[in-house]
Amino acid sequence: MPPLSPKQIPDRILSNFKIPKSPPSSDFPSDALKYMKKNANPKQAIKLSKFKKYFIQEKCPFIYLGDYIHIYKDIVEFYNQEQKNYKINEIPNNLGIGIQTFHVYFDNLLPQLISKILICDLKRLQISSCVKLSFDDFKFLTSSKSFLELYLYGKVVDKDGTVPYETLLDNVPSLRHFSM
Repeated sequence: MPPLSPKQIPDRILSNFKIPKSPPSSDFPSDALKYMKKNANPKQAIKLSKFKKYFIQEKCPFIYLGDYIHIYKDIVEFYNQEQKNYKINEIPNNLGIGIQTFHVYFDNLLPQLISKILICDLKRLQISSCVKLSFDDFKFLTSSKSFLELYLYGKVVDKDGTVPYETLLDNVPSLRHFSM
């Protein structure tokens, strides 16, 4: 597979707004804020930009791959206008997903894939019956305000065992459709 390029980032991710050139008024010295912006890794840059617009990077810090993601035994499949399959080591470490459906058939690649995701705006999560998803991964994948649908046929587990449905539902207040 050829490596991914910035040309694969669609225009709909980018937005028209002005990024402030000077640091906001703060208890921190402006030099410290400038240093934080300049030296932030992509994941830190996303967290900082949620705090203040000043920290938004000039260049988009993540790569967008597709509207639908399916995880199989040894590949991750992305659909946008066409299907593309990648081995886990071919996927960049600065992935941004704003997708319709995330379907997990097997859980073996999921922790590695989640570690590569900087920002997650998921609308639908489908977990197959043979999958055991960690509660932390579940919270990350369902953290989007636009998350609406959960198809849970597998299990969500933590260190104490299977997480009760009540706890799962408490963590997804935007949920509108639940199937099990």
